[in-house]
Amino acid sequence: MKRAFLVWTLALTIGCAEETPPAPPTENAPVDGPQLTFESTRHDFGKVERQVLKHSFKFKNTGNQTLEIKDVRAGCGCTVIQGYEKKIEPGKESTISAELNAATMKGRIEKPITVTSNDPKKPTQQLSLAAEVQVELMVLPGEHLGFGRLQRDSVTNLIFEINTTLPEPLEIKGVETGVPWLTAKVESSTTNSAKIQLATQPPLPWGVSRATVRVQTSLTRYSNITVNAMVQVPETISVSPTRLTFPKDKSREFNAMVRRNDGKEFHITELKTTDDFVSTTITTNTPGRLYTLRLSYAPKEGKSPTDGKIEILTDEPAWPKVELPYSFR
Repeated sequence: MKRAFLVWTLALTIGCAEETPPAPPTENAPVDGPQLTFESTRHDFGKVERQVLKHSFKFKNTGNQTLEIKDVRAGCGCTVIQGYEKKIEPGKESTISAELNAATMKGRIEKPITVTSNDPKKPTQQLSLAAEVQVELMVLPGEHLGFGRLQRDSVTNLIFEINTTLPEPLEIKGVETGVPWLTAKVESSTTNSAKIQLATQPPLPWGVSRATVRVQTSLTRYSNITVNAMVQVPETISVSPTRLTFPKDKSREFNAMVRRNDGKEFHITELKTTDDFVSTTITTNTPGRLYTLRLSYAPKEGKSPTDGKIEILTDEPAWPKVELPYSFR
């Protein structure tokens, strides 16, 4: 009887041992393959003033194979990726550093960063940098103003406004442009805002011209404010392209367009060249308005070409000559 009881107990023990499930894996066991695990995928700088913000995202390879960072790409030009390791061994930690230029931003902002790796489960992950940019002083509509395309005798104006939330009162002590074709004056002013009027003064310079408007104020932190202004005055008669480059060792032809930009008629009276390396013919596209120059070059045995120019003479007294320089390489 005792022997039978022992046999039955032993059989029961063996049966229970066979049915016992395997122990679960530990939580810290690495996964099979590389795994990119970020400590945090979003960083909020909170309330900040206008400045360049820097942050490093910490991450770890929690897999059991080498992790490869294939690409880190910012979502806009305001964010610059500073650096990162491309290969991280299992169990190792690293960072991805980035800079967000919030020097010209305002209000709530959030900028994305895309990380691509060889993590089979998450080959692409999104990071983000967020902040609330506090602005104590603002220039509206902006710190870069454009008058657009004007004629040389144009008289026009723009108004920009300075607003501040500082407790000290705003007083405009002076405004200057530094160029003769643009004037500035205070149109109106209160304790926390001011309107400045810019006005063009003929004759405006040909081409694209820029001016820096300097505003002196009573504010301690913003005693000098700069605003950039730009105006474009098309040349009466222009040639495009403005320069040509020929290959030295083979023949080449180019077309150049000569046009009048104020809507009036003109005529090309003569073409002059500084040498005989480049020949020129004229085709009329729109009589009195638009012409095409066909410029041809062919190598000459025993002669090395030199840089020169084409002089385009016209019947317009105010614009009697246009030059088209050319070079060889």
